[in-house]
Amino acid sequence: MPARNGGFSQNVQRLGLYAEDSWRATSHLTINYGLRYDTTFGLLTASGRSQAENPAYLTLKALGIPLINGVAHDYRKAFGPRLGIAYSPGKSGNTVIRAGFGLYYNDLAQNGWVAALQAVNAPPGVCVNPGDPGCIPGGASGAIIDPHYKTPYALHATAGVQHAFNARWTAERGL
Repeated sequence: MPARNGGFSQNVQRLGLYAEDSWRATSHLTINYGLRYDTTFGLLTASGRSQAENPAYLTLKALGIPLINGVAHDYRKAFGPRLGIAYSPGKSGNTVIRAGFGLYYNDLAQNGWVAALQAVNAPPGVCVNPGDPGCIPGGASGAIIDPHYKTPYALHATAGVQHAFNARWTAERGL
């Protein structure tokens, strides 16, 4: 396998769409709801090449080892619902209780991909049989990104209370 320079380049494009609405259920209760969609293009591509050209993947394929049944692709199912409520008890409206929930995706929360991305810096050689120039030499190691990659997500929940003493003074506490 030819020596590699250790670098790689990426052209990652991101797309995010968000829709929301709110509904005033009563004079004291408002409900906000929404849905966000996020995806990327090129997150798993380096130096213009996909992980289908990764020598580790090609070697496993040539050896007939079924550990990996494909290569990773950009995740297209990142739908994140959002929900928020605001409730104002009593007649004065000086106190508001708020709560919210959301599912947030983060494709930048990755770790350990550098070797797999660097592996596709140069076009691979032929790797049909072990020992071919495009295969990993005996005793060497390679890195592969899981073909079942899914963008990591976090669940966020918030709650808080706010009280207005007058037009200039408020106090709030959030969790």
